[in-house]
Amino acid sequence: MRKQSQDNRMFVRVMITSRRPQHHQSNVADCLRAVRQIFVVVAAQIALITQIVSCAPDPSASVGCTPAVVDPVETARICVGHGLCGRDECGYYFARNDADCLPSNDCTHSGMCTARGGMCVVGSDSDCLASELCQVMFGQCTFAADRTPLGGGWCIATSAEQCAAVQLVLAPSGVGCVQKLESDDACKADLPSMYVGAVHSVGGGCEPTSDADCGGSGICRDSGRCHFDPPTMACVAKDNTDCAKSFNCAPLGLCTAYAGQCWQTAADCQGDCGGRPCSFHYGICQ
Repeated sequence: MRKQSQDNRMFVRVMITSRRPQHHQSNVADCLRAVRQIFVVVAAQIALITQIVSCAPDPSASVGCTPAVVDPVETARICVGHGLCGRDECGYYFARNDADCLPSNDCTHSGMCTARGGMCVVGSDSDCLASELCQVMFGQCTFAADRTPLGGGWCIATSAEQCAAVQLVLAPSGVGCVQKLESDDACKADLPSMYVGAVHSVGGGCEPTSDADCGGSGICRDSGRCHFDPPTMACVAKDNTDCAKSFNCAPLGLCTAYAGQCWQTAADCQGDCGGRPCSFHYGICQ
């Protein structure tokens, strides 16, 4: 009887010993499954956060913002005029893609056909080539980078061929197209030349030659380009004072000088926009 009891105890010890490794392996497997589940949850959360961030085009938009009252007329004006046809979580208009920009007036006229950072900007030579600035008005068919306060580009004329296509000639500076007239009197009698202060014949084309030429021009009165710039032989906005005196400053907010022109910036946003103070988003006050 004692021997049988001893044998039973031995059997129990053997069974316990033989099961320990199996129990340990089970714990490890359970831990690995738990860790995998944690990684799956974390990965899903990261994917969700990434999706939310990618869908929020304006990083300046903050929690608790007050969306403006939706005005169908204003919505149509901003979409048709500037290509800002979407609305973000705070109600600010923005360009969702190139398809928003392409039908806009800014694209047709100035080549601002590429959606970037929620705005429509001039992004390439192809944008310029399709614009009225190139095809109809001033032969401005070449993309030039960093010509706006927001880092965007602009269209400029850089060749005789571009100018000839709109019945103009390349300016002596090599940038811009001018009227081909052989005398100062002829330049002064030409209304487009008079408007931009180009009242002297230089190398067979009409150009401004002094601050006096620019200061008395229509482009000074309307657009603040009141000072003569010798390197480009053009009338430019020298500083914000030039812009502030211009006709376009108060109604259009084009009050900040940059790269020789007057632009709208955050400092120029005033008044009420849809029941909230105007602020600068996606290139315009809204």
